[in-house]
Amino acid sequence: MAKDQSPAKIDSVNRRGLLRLAAGGMIALPFASSLAACTQADTPVADAISQHMQLISEVAELVIPETDTPGATQAGVPEYIAMILSDWLNPEDSEAMIAGLVAFDDAAAAQGAEAFLAASPDQKAAALTAMEAEHAPAFLDLKQMIVFGYCTSEAATELLNYDPVPGPLSACLSLEEAGPAAMLYGH
Repeated sequence: MAKDQSPAKIDSVNRRGLLRLAAGGMIALPFASSLAACTQADTPVADAISQHMQLISEVAELVIPETDTPGATQAGVPEYIAMILSDWLNPEDSEAMIAGLVAFDDAAAAQGAEAFLAASPDQKAAALTAMEAEHAPAFLDLKQMIVFGYCTSEAATELLNYDPVPGPLSACLSLEEAGPAAMLYGH
């Protein structure tokens, strides 16, 4: 330690340096994560997902169609599924799920259509009904993702008046007073 530097002066310089380093890291972190995202987008899984987005969208809309409430595609469920397949699942599970999408074409072929996307609405509905009756993993896994993606979407939470901190329990309310969220609980 130099004669003119007291321990307090050295500590303050080190703290300043540490704060500069931390602030620099906090600024650089978002840029680093966005660069990592750019490199992940060009994977075989991402290419396969983009090829099957129309099928995923069609099945999502058949599972949760648009009525007086938003359907699955309006709620962004196909994009949610693409994000889960590309960013959250490990590549082997994503590839297995994507490979399983061929089952939709096979089910449509059993209904007399060339492919699922080329099938008539009745053939598509019959194919999905048959897949559900057979407990086809491709359909059940995709349906689970569709329902979860829809129920956690912004459109559904607004529709259901989701309140993470609800008020007092009122056991004797009419459906008009309770709103659409009460239908979830069998009231």
